[in-house]
Amino acid sequence: MNVAVPSRPSELLTSDNINIVKQYFRFIAEKDYGGACSLVAGSKCNATKPVAVANFSREFEKLANGYEYTNIKDYGLVAPSGKNVVCVKYSYRYKSDAQP
Repeated sequence: MNVAVPSRPSELLTSDNINIVKQYFRFIAEKDYGGACSLVAGSKCNATKPVAVANFSREFEKLANGYEYTNIKDYGLVAPSGKNVVCVKYSYRYKSDAQP
């Protein structure tokens, strides 16, 4: 009996998805919460909806340096919903956190 072993997906070294994730973290680092919000929520976060951007930014204001990505991997996977899947390892620290 032959059993097929699924192949491991190949990691893409560069992709539009990786660039979008990097842009998101760049927006967060620059405190451009409108730009970051528009990447993840589209038209829900634009200049005509400042409350949406304020709500989005509230959590980031609690962080010492925002979110910082340490690794991004794109294997070209697509979720059942049809959305692209990108793996992101990131770090953060709250300003009020006594332990670094």
